[in-house]
Amino acid sequence: MSNEEMKEQLSMNNDADVNNPQAEIENTDNKELKYQIEEVNDEEEDFEVDEADKQRYDKLNLDQINEEFAKVLENNDLSYIRPRVLRLYDLHQAIYEKELKDISAISDDEQKQKTEELLQTKKDTFDKLWKKYLDRKKLLKNQYLQSLEDNYQKKLDILEQLKNIIDNNEIPLKEAFDHFNKIQEEWKAIGAVPHNKANDLWMRFNHYVDQFYKKVELLKEMIEIDQRKNLEAKIELCEKAESLLMDKSISTKEAYKQVYELFDQWKQIGPVPKDKKDEIWERFQAALDKIKENYRGSIESQKQRRESNLEAKKAIIDKMKQILSEEITTHDLWQKKTSEVQDLFNVWRSIGPVPQEFNESIWKEFKSLVDKFYQDKKEYYEILKSEWQENYNKKLSIVKQAENLVNSNNWKQDTRTIQKLQEEWKKIGFIPSEKNEYLWRRFRAACDQFFANKELYFANLSTQRIENLSKKEAILKELDEFQFNNNPKEDIERLKNIQRQWYEIGDVPYKDRQRIQDAFRQKINQLFDQLKGVRINESNEEFKQRLENILHNNNGIKEAKSELYNINNQIKKLQADIQTWENNLSFFKASANAELLLQEYIKKIDNAKTDLKYLEEKAKYLKQAIDSSEKK
Repeated sequence: MSNEEMKEQLSMNNDADVNNPQAEIENTDNKELKYQIEEVNDEEEDFEVDEADKQRYDKLNLDQINEEFAKVLENNDLSYIRPRVLRLYDLHQAIYEKELKDISAISDDEQKQKTEELLQTKKDTFDKLWKKYLDRKKLLKNQYLQSLEDNYQKKLDILEQLKNIIDNNEIPLKEAFDHFNKIQEEWKAIGAVPHNKANDLWMRFNHYVDQFYKKVELLKEMIEIDQRKNLEAKIELCEKAESLLMDKSISTKEAYKQVYELFDQWKQIGPVPKDKKDEIWERFQAALDKIKENYRGSIESQKQRRESNLEAKKAIIDKMKQILSEEITTHDLWQKKTSEVQDLFNVWRSIGPVPQEFNESIWKEFKSLVDKFYQDKKEYYEILKSEWQENYNKKLSIVKQAENLVNSNNWKQDTRTIQKLQEEWKKIGFIPSEKNEYLWRRFRAACDQFFANKELYFANLSTQRIENLSKKEAILKELDEFQFNNNPKEDIERLKNIQRQWYEIGDVPYKDRQRIQDAFRQKINQLFDQLKGVRINESNEEFKQRLENILHNNNGIKEAKSELYNINNQIKKLQADIQTWENNLSFFKASANAELLLQEYIKKIDNAKTDLKYLEEKAKYLKQAIDSSEKK
């Protein structure tokens, strides 16, 4: 058949079909044309920041939040920016509210004003970044919407070109086919179009493609080759969609986004052989439907997690109500309860979001309870201000007495006076920390200067102490350079020998005594701690040996009592911590979502109890050894 005969035959088919594509589309039985898949709407998505960023963000202060905010805004991907900005916003609001409450408790008006101004500066910086984010979001969204419209116009132009090829029977068929292939490539290269126009555009394109193939059906071999290529491309898309179902490292949301893109690619591929058309489509549709089902299931799971988070936050609110119902009558108790409230606040922040309809109301309820606690605390300390002023005057008097003794040389009498002033200091009640720190620095400086002068006076009484100091400094250097040889027992014995050498050396100058002993204890303990995992059975023996060495020293009993005092302080702190942690367990039990936190607290308590038992055994043995030495 000649080209002229083909043109005449094709012209009989083109007039009706090409000029009225919508009629054929509406009456089609093409399953692909009728299938719909919803677009991923990021505006309605529940964005989540990955766990590593969450943990890092939760440690940021207001300045660091502003720095992180600025870095995030350097990215041009709105799907990257939005979840991180919202997370930073929530953290900023929570920390800002807390610091406002802390400022209200500052008694010094000048300090309070400075702190308020600094906090406002940080908030102003954050507000500017937030406005910048809103402007960026609007700009990026408008740019994206404009690009969709531009792509839509480009594809309309391609449809017109394709229609012209079909209408024009003067074009040689080979040239028309080449032009058709070029148009297909251009169509695929153009990006997304508005979602509400995409399906109609695709349907029209496929209609024109079908009309073109009707026109060139005399070139059946070329069509079959093209259809086989299309089949291979669609098989590849099926495999990619099915791999998304198998890949457990990809979230259901990400899988849904990717399969949406695959579906868009599917629509850009032309027809396949008729005997494979339904088979390949049903295979691809099965993968699409399963991924859609998984995605909807993840949304439901997310809803259940939010319900669990709601129950956990209700448990925290119940705990806050319990704290508010208790009678708090001492400074130490207020400090303890403040620590508990802060712990509850930190746990609240670690819990994920709740259902949207409860988000604002449950936060307001929790915030009102926290505000009530800090208001009660503020009122309590306002009553104590007069008592604090009296305590301040007492400590100021002690400071002045100590400063008057700095240049005295009546060492025996004034030493007793200084020690008496130190005892009186301990008996005086609470004053605000900033004032207490100021007076304490003056008092400590006066005491230190007095004893430094005394030590300097007696420094020339014995050169032996200076020599002893040099020897002990050499041992400290040896400890700094100590290397383990992978033989724990031998390493322990080497450290014990160093301990024996240390305690065989005599006394050192008074001004260096505490420093050198603290440095030795810190270094030797660090080395023994590194061997802790392999020296459980030797730990008691090592402690007994060290105690025996201490008691053979001139100041042995005094040093042993200091050791016992330190151990007892550690025991008291561990006991208080364990009690606080055990009290905090109750509000975790109300929520299944808090199970992981509950297990972590239980493990923390168990470890603390093990350490407590070990310290109690050391204290018991140490007290017996001291009593035995004092009787000799």
